[in-house]
Amino acid sequence: MDQPHAEEYLIGCDWGTTSVRLALIRREDHQVLKTVGKKEGVAIIASDWKTNSGVSLQQYFFHRLQPLVQELQREVGISLENIPICMSGMASSSIGIKELPYANLPLSLSGSGLVKEEISVEGYNKVLLVSGLRGEDEVMRGEEVQIIGIREYIRSIDSCMVVLPGTHSKHVGVSEGQIGEIKTYMTGELFTVLSQHTVLRHSVQSEVDSLEDVPGDCFLEGLQQRGILSNLLFSIRTGTLFGKRNVKQSRDYLLGLLIGHEFSSFNENHQMVLCSSGPLLPFYAEAMKYFFSNRSMILDEKLASEAAFKGQSVVFGLKS
Repeated sequence: MDQPHAEEYLIGCDWGTTSVRLALIRREDHQVLKTVGKKEGVAIIASDWKTNSGVSLQQYFFHRLQPLVQELQREVGISLENIPICMSGMASSSIGIKELPYANLPLSLSGSGLVKEEISVEGYNKVLLVSGLRGEDEVMRGEEVQIIGIREYIRSIDSCMVVLPGTHSKHVGVSEGQIGEIKTYMTGELFTVLSQHTVLRHSVQSEVDSLEDVPGDCFLEGLQQRGILSNLLFSIRTGTLFGKRNVKQSRDYLLGLLIGHEFSSFNENHQMVLCSSGPLLPFYAEAMKYFFSNRSMILDEKLASEAAFKGQSVVFGLKS
């Protein structure tokens, strides 16, 4: 197996609460060459570690990551033994490899203000761990690196709001080459809780299906509703009881209500940029067109999926 020069490549690691992804990146042009991933987020690792006494938390994280590094190595056909890893996301949180302090707003899109720390465990690839970002009442870990990764696509815009859907949807204000604002909406988590742990579980298809699952008319109906959210939510229950909607239509309506309320208070006249590659993409894309038809940009799905890795490559290049 070929042994490349360590300066040529970088392994990007986007380690979230519920999943982890690795990518081999060509450092010269931040090109993502191959990605692998699994549903093994930091929450699972931290929980499992408690039953593995005698092993340090850092060692345990590295041990659990190693099979994914080996999978990536098999996929690319070159040795990754000496290739460094740049890691962002929840890996730098209190349940991660090591908790790093948040960087403060505003943050340059160059990434120069992020907190970084090199971590070495014998027998494993060296890691550059990257912190998150905070405002007065807001925090995020990982999304700031995604935005650094798409900076070339938003550089020409004087100011914009980048929307990053997920368990906790982030709206990130960018202007004059800086991240200056963060707003968090618990949209994804609310959908999970409401559809699986409340009376609505009897009325709603609880999974957001594949990207080919195009939102229906009930999603648009949900987007248009205004009023007290707790009251509107109960109408989902009566809607199925009275035969107005089936469980898939009720799912669309629930997502419409939640995403509609996420966007309804947004009155600023910014350009809106959607960066998403997950199952919520078609729903957020439809909502962006509805609320911001003349000032919305939806980034290519492949670019969105690679944004964190491109950002990691940029940040890693600053360390020297």
